[in-house]
Amino acid sequence: MKSENTRYRLAQSMAECMRTTPVESITIRQIVDKCGVTRQTFYRNFIDKYDLINWYFEKLLDKSFEHMGRGKTVFEGLELYQR
Repeated sequence: MKSENTRYRLAQSMAECMRTTPVESITIRQIVDKCGVTRQTFYRNFIDKYDLINWYFEKLLDKSFEHMGRGKTVFEGLELYQR
């Protein structure tokens, strides 16, 4: 569970970086500095920044499909997840 929380924190840091910097220009150092973890922690959880992005989108899709099972569309599931 702890690593899951760390992954979400890293994803949040990546999202914050993406507000001002193109993905290809974001460094692992920027992500971990915003998150307050070490590079070692990042690499313990992800191969690279693209692995982090893919993991996060997979989580979003999983949540959406859970909602779809309850009569929700993918869009409705994503809206609920963002709240």
